[in-house]
Amino acid sequence: MRFGHLKRTAPIGVAVLCLLLAGCETKDVKNVKSVKSVHIKNVCDDATSCKRALELVEIATYSLKLIEHIGPVTTFVVSAKLDAQTRNALANLRPVIDVENMPSSGDYNQPRGYFLVQTFSMDKTDAAFEGKLGPALKPGLPGYEDNCGTIFIIPFEAEDKEEDKKKVKVWANHSYKTQVCSSTNFIVPVGQ
Repeated sequence: MRFGHLKRTAPIGVAVLCLLLAGCETKDVKNVKSVKSVHIKNVCDDATSCKRALELVEIATYSLKLIEHIGPVTTFVVSAKLDAQTRNALANLRPVIDVENMPSSGDYNQPRGYFLVQTFSMDKTDAAFEGKLGPALKPGLPGYEDNCGTIFIIPFEAEDKEEDKKKVKVWANHSYKTQVCSSTNFIVPVGQ
């Protein structure tokens, strides 16, 4: 699948992603054993799993751009149970740590710039990237209601697109949701 309606992803960015996954040519993923990162090696077993790895990187990259419109992400915080391909997709963008290793300081249980990934899933027709961007005060402290982090819910769906007189599947995101404590905002990008 390719990333169609995500106009914020520059063509050069897609080329860089292909280089990160080593062996990607224009539309096809080749050299399946060459996906590497600082944290994970050999996450592709065959062409299908390597294609999935590329799609996860594309979804993570686009989601990160949306999140960083609100605030910078310095580190992804994930469950220790997160699969290797998904962890690798995030590690290609920012450092990744397990929840148990997330630092806390003083009144804050989630530091500024740490993005706690709560959902990062993809199947044949839908994908989701959800989580919370710090800083977040510890629950129960004065001011928690206004300083509990920013939650992002970013859904994707697979759509058919005509490209070079062929139908191809693309991942599309038409809107996303942010929530700061009890305040919720729905954001629809311009031109959608």
